[in-house]
Amino acid sequence: MVEDAHERTGVVARAERRVSLDLRFPSALAPGEAFTVRVIVEDVGEADVRAPLLHEAVFTNVTFEADGSLAPLSMSIPASAEIDKAMTPAIRVHVARGQTGTLERGDFINPAIVPLPDAMEARCSIALVEVR
Repeated sequence: MVEDAHERTGVVARAERRVSLDLRFPSALAPGEAFTVRVIVEDVGEADVRAPLLHEAVFTNVTFEADGSLAPLSMSIPASAEIDKAMTPAIRVHVARGQTGTLERGDFINPAIVPLPDAMEARCSIALVEVR
């Protein structure tokens, strides 16, 4: 791990992090349908406060393979995200069928907190549920 800790701020300067996301759907989905996948990294360390956004990645026109599977998505988190060691960074995923950007019936989300691995290269397996 590449670190340069700054004593006054507690900020850890790092090189870019790469995270590969294996999204697990409750059932196979039809090939050809295009989805938008929004991945958010936020600090969930404060229980009664809105989680501050640390990084966001949006993948458009994501399609499934003929067998209903989805190839892992890869995102880069730049060093400028300044993820502090005192933070509790977590990954939130929204897979949208529509293009509205809002949560709708038939979309998929991860209901459980998925911690962001503290590694320069990591793989996360994220279970999704369908919004009903």
